[in-house]
Amino acid sequence: MTEFSKAKKIKLEQIYTVTERDLQTAHELIQKLYEKCREKGKTRKAGSIRRSDYTHKPSEITISSWKMNDWDYKKREVPTPARGLFTRQTDEHRYEIVIRGYDKFFNIGEVEKTKSIIANTESPYEITAKENGCIIFIGGLPNGNILVTSKHSMGELQNVVIAHAQKGEEWLEKHLNQVGKSKQDLAKFLYTNKLTAVAE
Repeated sequence: MTEFSKAKKIKLEQIYTVTERDLQTAHELIQKLYEKCREKGKTRKAGSIRRSDYTHKPSEITISSWKMNDWDYKKREVPTPARGLFTRQTDEHRYEIVIRGYDKFFNIGEVEKTKSIIANTESPYEITAKENGCIIFIGGLPNGNILVTSKHSMGELQNVVIAHAQKGEEWLEKHLNQVGKSKQDLAKFLYTNKLTAVAE
């Protein structure tokens, strides 16, 4: 590990270190998601919560993607505000988050918590346009494999020439080659530190 890498790792640890309590909270959240599906008598859908299972190639690890309708994020109580949540079950039968997107965000005045933003903040403000695009999440798995997803899916998709996640992985490989790093290096770093990298 270079001095630069050590310095970055120390800075990262100063920002936040994942605790055993965090891991337990994640396990309990995912367990609740599965229970909600079972309560409804369905294995993949519980009201607005939908689960899709994917097999990660080449590791053969089953990855679950959790999705809610956009309007459900406006409710006061949702299982998680994350847009993009990918989980797996470990060999020890614990659930863990392998990719977590950022919280769903809203326009000013769209929901209760954004109605008072201007009253409770100070200028100057920067106004930007929200454009449609593609978000890519990158996470690591315990075996050193990289996991690249779009908001709610991974790998090949039916009736799609090339899925967003596949294109994202192509871009990632190109970038890592340019900087002399490997997917395994990145995967180990992300998994060890319980991080998700985001590209748009």
